[in-house]
Amino acid sequence: MSHLLGPGRAAGAVAAALTAVALLLAGCTDPGPGAAAPPTLVEEVAAIPGVSEATPTADGGLDVRTDVATAREFRDVGRAVAAALPDRPRAGARVWQPERTGLPALAAELDDRDDAALVLRTVADLAALPGVTDVQATPDSASGTVATADDLPGLAAATTGLPFTSVVLGTVDQRITTMVGPGVLDDALARVLVGVAGRPGVTSLLLDTRAATDGTPEAWLRVQVQGDDTVTGLARELGATPWPAERPPVHVVVASSFREQGGMLGVPEPDAPAADPATAQPGAPGCAAL
Repeated sequence: MSHLLGPGRAAGAVAAALTAVALLLAGCTDPGPGAAAPPTLVEEVAAIPGVSEATPTADGGLDVRTDVATAREFRDVGRAVAAALPDRPRAGARVWQPERTGLPALAAELDDRDDAALVLRTVADLAALPGVTDVQATPDSASGTVATADDLPGLAAATTGLPFTSVVLGTVDQRITTMVGPGVLDDALARVLVGVAGRPGVTSLLLDTRAATDGTPEAWLRVQVQGDDTVTGLARELGATPWPAERPPVHVVVASSFREQGGMLGVPEPDAPAADPATAQPGAPGCAAL
C-alpha cells in the first residue's frame, strides 16, 4: 500500500481504519440521516400492552390511561410503567382507568419502585372486594368508595394494617365518610358506623383522626341528624354501645341544625342507663351483633 499511496498517506489510511473499527466496537458509529431515533419515555410507555394513552405532565411525569379488564391486569401494567420510569430525574406517573362494567375506577400514583409495588398491590386487592366502585392509592395514602354502607366493613377490614399515613373510605352517597390514620378503622368500628347510618334521622357520618394532647391518634365521629329531639337519644345510645377499653378512643359529636351533644363511644353518661342488648334495635348501637 505504501508504494501506491506514499508513506504519509498510508499511515493516514491505517489510522482512519483503526478509528472506524474502534467506533464500531464502541457503538458510536454515526447512524446516518435515515436511522430512527430511540423511542422517548412517552413512546416507550405508550407501547406497553394495556396502555391506551400516555401523555407528559407539567411536572415532568406521565399521565397513563389503561384499558384492561381486571384489577390484576391493571397491577401488571402499572408494574411495567414503573419499570420504564428513569431513576433520575423521577417525577413519577399516574396510572388510571375509569370505571367499567365489572371493574371499579382505578388510580395509582407511582414514584419509587418499592413504593409502586405496594401501591399497585393495594389497588388490585381493594378493587376485588364486593361493592367497591373506586380505588386510589399513593405512596402515602389509600382511598376507596363502596356502593352501599353494608360493603364498608369488608373494605375497612382490608385496609387495617396498611402502612399508609391516611386512609379515606366512604360510600357513594357520601352518607359515611372516614378520613383516618392507619389502624383506626376496622370492621368492628365500621359495623358501628353502618348501624348508626341506618338509624332514622341520620343524614351523614364523618369519622376522622386527630392527635391527642400526648400526640397519640384519636378518632372523632360526627353524626349529622335531622330533628333536635334525635340528638340526645342518639348520643346516649352511642355512649352505651359496647366498645373495648383497649381500643382507640372514639369521641362522638351528634349534631342537628340547632343542637349538638358530645360524648365518647362506649362511655355512658353518668345518668344514662346502659343499653340492654336483648332489647336493642337490630343494626343499632348496643346491638349484640356489634
